[in-house]
Amino acid sequence: MHPGGILEGRVLEQDRSPVSGARVQVVSQAGSVERVTYAADDGRFAFAALPAEVILSVARPDAPEHIVERLIIDVPPDERREVEILLPKKRDPVALRVVDDRGYPIDRVEVHASSLAPREPLIKTLFTDDQGEASLPGARGLPLRFVLLRRHRAPGVFEIDPAPAQLDLPMTPALSAVGRVASRHGALAGAQLVLLTPTGMRRTRTDDHGAFRFEELAPTAARLLVTAKGYVPDERDVMIEGDDRRPVDLGSIELSAGGSARGVVVDEAGDPVVGARVAPGRVPTYLPLGPLPIGVAATDAKGRFALSNLSPGKTEIEAYKVGFGREAILDVTIRAGQTTDNVRIELRQDLDVDGTGGSARGSLAVTLSESPRGKQRAVIFEHVPLGGEAQRAGILAGDRFVSYNGMSIRSLEHARRWLNGPLSEDFVVELERGDELRWRVRVRRERVRR
Repeated sequence: MHPGGILEGRVLEQDRSPVSGARVQVVSQAGSVERVTYAADDGRFAFAALPAEVILSVARPDAPEHIVERLIIDVPPDERREVEILLPKKRDPVALRVVDDRGYPIDRVEVHASSLAPREPLIKTLFTDDQGEASLPGARGLPLRFVLLRRHRAPGVFEIDPAPAQLDLPMTPALSAVGRVASRHGALAGAQLVLLTPTGMRRTRTDDHGAFRFEELAPTAARLLVTAKGYVPDERDVMIEGDDRRPVDLGSIELSAGGSARGVVVDEAGDPVVGARVAPGRVPTYLPLGPLPIGVAATDAKGRFALSNLSPGKTEIEAYKVGFGREAILDVTIRAGQTTDNVRIELRQDLDVDGTGGSARGSLAVTLSESPRGKQRAVIFEHVPLGGEAQRAGILAGDRFVSYNGMSIRSLEHARRWLNGPLSEDFVVELERGDELRWRVRVRRERVRR
């Protein structure tokens, strides 16, 4: 075991004056090393026994929560590395004002601001005062993303690059959306609906007449998920558009009766595989901590699984577990209202088809895939589970992963390697949806399970 390398350095302002008391943090790219120190009067700091690659973050002493410089540094094993950290010029504040569609100020607006500059990860939550005003310190000139939230107002998302000295952000009256869920036998009461929008997730249920309603929406494209016990889930893209005088009608959604499947997952010796994930289609690889997503089951101590609400017809059922990889059974016959028994899936040990192992403590709970894009291949978010950081950031299944911290995504392997890393680090992703929508958002790493 190597004792590690030594990292020494100085923190300086642009005029080369030392930054006494600067907060300096190092976090290993892989593993569990995380340390903090404070610069001496001459701006010097030192760390010993560091791994080969660390992320170094620096904050000024008057705002230790505001990182103003972040670097990835190689530290040669058993050697000494010296660095000089020249902090960017202190930024002035941005004066915010939130107004309605007539120009009048709006108070008590919750403003979430985040920097889209990878090396300056400013994240701040503010609230407007009685004059609709708030001040965002150290942000002038940065590319910023704002999310505005207030009851009875449509949520707003704005990307400003660069941020000026003064900024007016508008909020419009909130929209609502209504619809109905039914089966061929009539209205479905108690169906669960989830609406995924750029500003977050909305949930509701149908009433005794199968009717549902979402409140406090903004004009936007969204994705609607509908589930009900005994029925095949429905997922569709919807458009929220109109005015606040009448609800947006999302129409009638008819769910079809589903079937079930039961079976067992075994290894090559025929022994049960405990804790394997099983799902129709492709099993998600990375998941956030918590319950399994809808449609995914885990095998018990005897390797058994049960899936419900499956679409009738020929269905592919796949099993996956770390250390085994994934295998699928094609053309499993599913019949509405019935259970297909004796589905047997055999996994081969030590086959990791994803090739994305590692010792990183954090990642993003998403499943990635590749698809053709002209002469190249694009990396796509194939599965984005509810409740994860990617979903909270507004990422949807089918979005294209364009760049990570300004670096273009060129392969599936590079994308996953960049997503893995320290829990304490966030990063900027650039995304593309369809042919016209392209945007950036800062995302936090999270604890994941594979």
